[in-house]
Order: sequence, then C-alpha cells, then structure tokens
Amino acid sequence: MIDAREIELLDLLLQLKDLFAAQCGLEVNVDVLVGDFRDSKKISAFAAMSGCQTEIQERDGCYLVRITGSICCG
Repeated sequence: MIDAREIELLDLLLQLKDLFAAQCGLEVNVDVLVGDFRDSKKISAFAAMSGCQTEIQERDGCYLVRITGSICCG
C-alpha cells in the first residue's frame, strides 16, 4: 500500500509511472490511500490509461484506490 495522504499528486503520479514501467506486461495489485476524492479520480484515470482496472472506496474520511490488472507496455 502507498499512503499518499501527505504526498503531492504530481509526485504520486510520477511514482506510479515508475512502478508501472517496472511492471510492464505483469499483473499488479496496488492500493493507494489519498485524502481527497478528486485525487482518487485522477489516480484512477491515470491507472486506466495504463490498462488497469480501479476501484475507489471511502475509508475513514480517506479514499483507497485499488489498482489491479496487467500493465500495458508502450
């Protein structure tokens, strides 16, 4: 799990980009915890562009974005 409640969104997206590049063609299962619903939607859209499915759950005033699937290469 990545606890991104104290991380800037751009830094988080760069971190996810690096993670996805390292997992190219492989299955991933990553949970990301953020404090803002807008950020959870942006993370979900970013993961979808990489070929993943996402699920957003509200948990104790935060949002958990569950990212699963096979990372697209290219």
